[in-house]
Amino acid sequence: MDVTRLSFSQHLPRLLNDLAESSFVALDLEFSGIVTRQPGSSPANGLSGGKQTLQARYEEAKDAAEAYQVLQIGLTFARENVKTGTYVLRPYNLHLNPVLDPKLGIERRWSYQSSAIDFLIKSGFRMEAPFADGLPYLSRLEETKAMAKLAEREHNMATIADIKLEEMDEESLAFLNEVRGLIESWIGQTEDKEDYLNIPEPCGLKTSRAAGALGSGRFNLNSYQKRLVHQLVRAEYPSLVTIGRQNFIQIIPYDKQREEYIRVDKSRLLGERLVQQTGFRWVVEGMVGGDLTPLDPRIFTGCVFGPADAKDLLKFSDDLKSKLKSKHPILVGHNLFTDLINFYKCFIGDLPDRVEDFQEAIHALFPLVIDTKYMATHDCSSGNPSSSLTEINESLMQRETPKICVHPEHDKYLDDKPLHEAGYDSLLTARVLIRLASKLQGEKPLPSHTGQVACIPQPILLADSAWTPLKTAPTMQNRGENQFDKLLDGDEADRSDSQSFSSSTSLASIFDKGHCKKPGGTTVPKQSPVNWSKDTEISRIRSLFSAPSACAPLSDRTIGAPINRLPLMDVNSPFRKLHEEAMIRQNRKKAGLIPQFSDEFWKIYGNKLRVFGTVEEMCDLTRSH
Repeated sequence: MDVTRLSFSQHLPRLLNDLAESSFVALDLEFSGIVTRQPGSSPANGLSGGKQTLQARYEEAKDAAEAYQVLQIGLTFARENVKTGTYVLRPYNLHLNPVLDPKLGIERRWSYQSSAIDFLIKSGFRMEAPFADGLPYLSRLEETKAMAKLAEREHNMATIADIKLEEMDEESLAFLNEVRGLIESWIGQTEDKEDYLNIPEPCGLKTSRAAGALGSGRFNLNSYQKRLVHQLVRAEYPSLVTIGRQNFIQIIPYDKQREEYIRVDKSRLLGERLVQQTGFRWVVEGMVGGDLTPLDPRIFTGCVFGPADAKDLLKFSDDLKSKLKSKHPILVGHNLFTDLINFYKCFIGDLPDRVEDFQEAIHALFPLVIDTKYMATHDCSSGNPSSSLTEINESLMQRETPKICVHPEHDKYLDDKPLHEAGYDSLLTARVLIRLASKLQGEKPLPSHTGQVACIPQPILLADSAWTPLKTAPTMQNRGENQFDKLLDGDEADRSDSQSFSSSTSLASIFDKGHCKKPGGTTVPKQSPVNWSKDTEISRIRSLFSAPSACAPLSDRTIGAPINRLPLMDVNSPFRKLHEEAMIRQNRKKAGLIPQFSDEFWKIYGNKLRVFGTVEEMCDLTRSH
């Protein structure tokens, strides 16, 4: 779906709502130029093998981001449906307009690279599109500068220097005398008096000396003359105020209440102008959990079903903003190192000098970033593997699960396949992430922190009269996954080797009370209290149930304890949480869904950006020091 300057106000609430409801967001950018290395230049920075350091590559990309402009951005919002095992994709394609509102008082400079523009044009890019259809935007830094410029202008208006008659030329003195005479005449009127005075009057200046100096019949004031009028009124007529117009100055009586209203109204108008010029960055703020409070709740009218009053809109707006504030969407891209550098410069501000500081800044904005290029080349033995987006997508197209569909309102790319259009490339990136993650999940067991194969945590069931654990880890591993599927599906299973708690045994009696003896008679020391907030403690507790024990509380057996239903545990029990996590993981796997983003799987593939041609070969966003 294309979003243009004219349609952006209608699409902004939908973009934010799709963002809030998404499982992840795929990003792609197109630029007016890219990093190029001049022939004969050395990329190695003194290192052998012709490879740069990551810092050197970052500096090159930083220089390019500071010189060139993001022209087009693609976003695809992916929404997961666990019940149907389906991912619904909503791709958007947007141009960015680099031209700023001149009233903001700040400038933006950018350049074009001929080879990059030639490539874009050959790919069907319309060079006029950013200026004709592009969305406005302000980076956070530019917004700060615009606010500073406003404060500076207000300060300058309030501190206009007093008139120094001794330094004025004869023509300026004649002009001031003429203006002073007009003001005195207006003040002295008693009948048919207007409540304002315009300088100059429609009839022009009366004094021949001033008229001769300023030009006979001249009705417009220049900037210098306007300044003189402002200074004169402020210095000699405290009961009057001046209002600057395009070609003249209007003088009116001072009214404190009116002046305060004007001041507030100016601030409001500037705020509205900043909101409008911020443009696409509102979506960026939603992506990074930024401040969306300036957005008027009325923009969400189209997102509320049925008739909605102001109270309904305010509630919807507050709920959505709160959700985006607390939820950092998962950001997905292909070859993300370059995109993130340009993204930061475009929408946040100046790039740091050190790559470590950049890693830290990006990780603060996006706690989980996934580079599909890194995923595709994670275990690659080839020194130059095929890793283009189109190649990876084609290699995965035959996979039938998970099911992927594009929302019917976003059907632009149903027949049209415009490679290197940001919206389409973001759609390909989303598809690659889903299919590649599903493929990698099924290829090999997931390593745990210790390097061993990670086991699914074994749930504990509460029977009517006893606590009964399910199959222990060694037994489950020997019998394979099928048996565990039966347990989760509610099938009756053999319990000949299961251990149980007696009805009089509490969890505290196992972990916090007394001693139990090993087969050899050795006393096991009293267990220290469990800290459930630590992953290491949870792993330790899991291990206690990974094999049968000779401890007395575990030696009791309960015959016929039902295990074919969900555990009836305390909702705050950590064992219930482990069981629920196991069931969710198993159900997702059956549906062919990708691992949850809290899963150990993403500790392997998440927050790592592929950077071929460098000594490090990747940028780890979690290692900033």
